[in-house]
Amino acid sequence: MAQQLTLNVLGSPDQGIIEEFRFFSGEERTLKLQVIEYVNKQKWSLPVGTTIALILSGTPADITVATADITIDSEDRSIFETVLIETQTALLITGLVQAKFEYLDGLNTITRYAVKEHALKKIVEA
Repeated sequence: MAQQLTLNVLGSPDQGIIEEFRFFSGEERTLKLQVIEYVNKQKWSLPVGTTIALILSGTPADITVATADITIDSEDRSIFETVLIETQTALLITGLVQAKFEYLDGLNTITRYAVKEHALKKIVEA
């Protein structure tokens, strides 16, 4: 049985893993994530041909980012990123990130999920 997956939020290269993705409404930002096994905390490399659906907490509805708008790191396949445009960050709220991964294993389609609670933090200017 496959182990559960979770996500790390990654900052700039000198930051590494960060607690949360902080953003202002209406700004363009790159969200970078790493997939890890929940129990043993090991990286989980995305199999070649994996489709990804990234679901981000938003209002009035969650925002879904599809594979076409996601780039998998060519040197470390546990890392992927997406550029969130101004209209997307305007709809994002503080909350969680969910990812759905689908890939072929022989003739079988495998679906795995990863969730990171409290991954998004909307910064409100005072």
